[in-house]
Amino acid sequence: MRDSLIKKMEIQLTSEKIYSLDLLIEQLKDIFLEIPVGIFICDQKGEVKYVNKFFPRVLGGSRPEDSIGINVLELENIKATGVDANFRQTLKQGEPFSVERVKYKSIWGKEVYLSVRATPIKEKSGSTCGLIGFLEDETDKVKLEEGLKQKIAELFIIDEVEKVLGSTLNLNEILEIILIAVTAGQGLGFNRAFLMLMDEKGTYLEGKMAIGPSNREEAYRIWNNLSQQDQSLEDILKSYRSALDQKNIEVNQIVQKIRVSIREKDNPLIQSVLDKQARYLDEANYPPSFTSSLFETIGTRKLALAPLISVDKIEGLILADNFVTGKEIKEEDLKLLQIFAHHAGSAIERSRLYQRLEQKLMELEEANRKIAENSQRMIKMERLQAIEEVTFQVAHELRNPMTIIGGFARSILKRTSPQDENYKSLEIIASQTERMEDLLTNFLDYVYVPENTVEELDLNQSIEQSLELLKGELKEKRIYLIKNLHTQLPKLHLNPELLSSSLVNILRYMLSNSSSSGSLYITTQPFDGQVSLTFSLMPVNSILLPEKSSSFSLASTLIGNLGGTLKYKPEDKARLCLEINFFPKGGKDGQHPNRG
Repeated sequence: MRDSLIKKMEIQLTSEKIYSLDLLIEQLKDIFLEIPVGIFICDQKGEVKYVNKFFPRVLGGSRPEDSIGINVLELENIKATGVDANFRQTLKQGEPFSVERVKYKSIWGKEVYLSVRATPIKEKSGSTCGLIGFLEDETDKVKLEEGLKQKIAELFIIDEVEKVLGSTLNLNEILEIILIAVTAGQGLGFNRAFLMLMDEKGTYLEGKMAIGPSNREEAYRIWNNLSQQDQSLEDILKSYRSALDQKNIEVNQIVQKIRVSIREKDNPLIQSVLDKQARYLDEANYPPSFTSSLFETIGTRKLALAPLISVDKIEGLILADNFVTGKEIKEEDLKLLQIFAHHAGSAIERSRLYQRLEQKLMELEEANRKIAENSQRMIKMERLQAIEEVTFQVAHELRNPMTIIGGFARSILKRTSPQDENYKSLEIIASQTERMEDLLTNFLDYVYVPENTVEELDLNQSIEQSLELLKGELKEKRIYLIKNLHTQLPKLHLNPELLSSSLVNILRYMLSNSSSSGSLYITTQPFDGQVSLTFSLMPVNSILLPEKSSSFSLASTLIGNLGGTLKYKPEDKARLCLEINFFPKGGKDGQHPNRG
């Protein structure tokens, strides 16, 4: 509406003739009163006859009446813009003009951008007797556009850097990219950059790597050469990295001298990472004790800092300066450095996550290898377990009725006369059932034993393998393991399958008595020429007596076959304790001494 009103007025003024400036002013002053641009009317000599209330606001005056009588052709501030020549031409030739965004400095020293338009005022005779000028302050619009251009440029830089950072997961390559991006002319444009990383324990910030020229001549030579190649930031990052190791020796020596404890809360480097904020450091604002330790080491008076943060973790700190050019570090530079540091911190975290993933994969491969090595042993152990359980159950079920039959036969036999016709039959029954009882007892003592294979075994390692096999059951029961395994145990020469099966059965017996969230203590030690192994569980449910547990009976039999002993040690209702003793050489073939 404002522009259309001004345009309409310009057309009217150029098409109509007036009788006097005073009459024109009277006709237009009410219209000009609320138009929000600076408006003035001057005569043919440039002397101002009228201004609206916005005129002094635009040019930098106080009251509208103070502007009456000034000569716009002679004002120094107007002449400095060159617009006075346009006014003169309009007054001389009677042609309107328009110029956009003239930089103007007011009498108060404030710089603004003006769009200036002028329309000639013509008398009835056709000669120009003055002009109407329109001054519009475009400063806010110009600054907004400049700010938008700056933001677009910054986004472009960040996008370029992000693309290159995303192209690698190698930590050293990422650190090189960060340093080059901070110092490249097409990047953030600092002269030098220093990179500090947090140590693995998170207690110190340590200088890791740096980039930058040693003097002004080297700086200009490097970046001028790169700028003449008309490369993008991505191209520069790739091309300069190849020569990075051969350069920057001096700045790398400098940065490696810097080491700051995270506990130094008064140190601005630590404050920056803890506050997660970029900072500007000026040597003049800090005491000599600090300047001697940092500014003198780096050899600069002013520094920009930006923390490298990923999520809530401190990765490190970027230090940058304009050591060579002395260029002022502005607030915009700090903001861009902080945005860049955020992306860099995320890239470092990605790299470290990848390294940890690689390590986990290596550990997983090692675990799979161990599982593969033990798979056959596990299969054999499970088969042996199944055979042992069936053997035990069958023998146990047969022995009970045999014992009853034999007892009744012997009892009847005692009350029967030898001359009785049934005596001989009862005698046969009694003797045969006794024979069967002995056979079953021996059968339970010597359950299935695999092929006689004796190996040199580490009892501690065998215990660990058995615990690994029952890891799921231990986790389900929430059993906390406390191991006290003697490191200098003599080696055992035993059958590995029998030993593994006996240990698994002992552990299953312990688990059958455990309450949720119990503690299992496992202790090994040499004792009196033997190797002693103790299991102690607490707290326990009501204890299942050994003679009622197939797992305990099987374990006892297997340990006996290995020439060892298993003892149940009742202590109290809240604790279950078992003790096993092995002779290092075992019995014959690593089994029971009596087993040939």
